[in-house]
Amino acid sequence: SRARGSYPVPRRTGSVSKQENVDKGDSPLRLVEKKGFTQARCACGWDGAGRRSRKKARADAAAHAEKGCKATKTK
Repeated sequence: SRARGSYPVPRRTGSVSKQENVDKGDSPLRLVEKKGFTQARCACGWDGAGRRSRKKARADAAAHAEKGCKATKTK
């Protein structure tokens, strides 16, 4: 029996259901899908907001790259 007023803590699995590159080449930007949300991530450590729309997540990644991320610059 639980103490009055206590609630079970939901378990969190760290699993990611799908990952793909934002660009079809060798890009440091990736889209990560988890439980109905898509998030843009970069190799520099930047994480975009969780979005329901892949198109908006790609737009977040493009805006991040345009701001001058060193990981996205070609050498």
